[in-house]
Amino acid sequence: MRIALGGVTSSMGTEILAGLSELSQPHGGAEQLHLRLLTRHPEALPALAEGYEVASGNYSDSAAMEQSLRDCDVFLLAPAVRDPQRVELHRNAIRAAREAGVQHIVYLSFLGAKEDTLLGYGKDHLATEEELRHSGMDFTIIRAAFLMDYLVQLRDERGIICGPKGTGTCPFIAQRDVSDTVVGVLIDIAAGGGGGHSGKTYTLTGPEDLTVADAVSALNRGIGEARYSYRGLTREEAMQLLQKQRPNTHRELIEQATETFAAVEAGELSVTSKDLRKLLGYDGLTVEQWAKFVLQSN
Repeated sequence: MRIALGGVTSSMGTEILAGLSELSQPHGGAEQLHLRLLTRHPEALPALAEGYEVASGNYSDSAAMEQSLRDCDVFLLAPAVRDPQRVELHRNAIRAAREAGVQHIVYLSFLGAKEDTLLGYGKDHLATEEELRHSGMDFTIIRAAFLMDYLVQLRDERGIICGPKGTGTCPFIAQRDVSDTVVGVLIDIAAGGGGGHSGKTYTLTGPEDLTVADAVSALNRGIGEARYSYRGLTREEAMQLLQKQRPNTHRELIEQATETFAAVEAGELSVTSKDLRKLLGYDGLTVEQWAKFVLQSN
């Protein structure tokens, strides 16, 4: 079984690769599981990628993608995060996979994938999901909530984390819980017959539905000190602040962040699911637990 992994230079992709590496070549794992790493930036591959087969992950080049996916049984489709033409790029990748003979696509989607949303990228995810449903291939969709890991990245040099005003909530999830789920699904599929995941859409959330202010308080409890504080902003204020603080950040990413602020404030992401327990056997880390395990020593 050969699995093509997209997005391997991201922190999520690196965690997924680490989870699969013990079972795959070239590190002395099971002979039946092989990985092909797809990337546009091979120079940015993590050290643990050494020795693996590497191919183009440029979704805009259909011919190159088809060649990259030849002889692969499963394709982990990681979303294009910085491109306003995201849906067309995803269509290219799906068409290339079909032409290459891929049997099963696993797609990393988002909790806000729906039509009536303030999230432009949520609509993009939904359009990609629909493309998969009509692709003629087996597919599995994994919708993940907002990552705790990304919440901390929103802090400034004084430890202030900005978020939406109001009482909107979000079931923040640890990246490691998402990556562990993806690894488990891919291993199940590699075992044959789709692993019971064909045609399934899974919603992954943390066990708590919190306001951003409450999530920041939970971070501080986890690390045992008041390292972070919270500042509520409107979407327009957030856009201005992020552009000032992060002048080198791609505008598309800043727009996605402020869209997420608006969606949280409107209560769009206030959803909890038991799919993580179904797939991993537990409800996932709370924000406080994650901070204790990940941040306390930093």
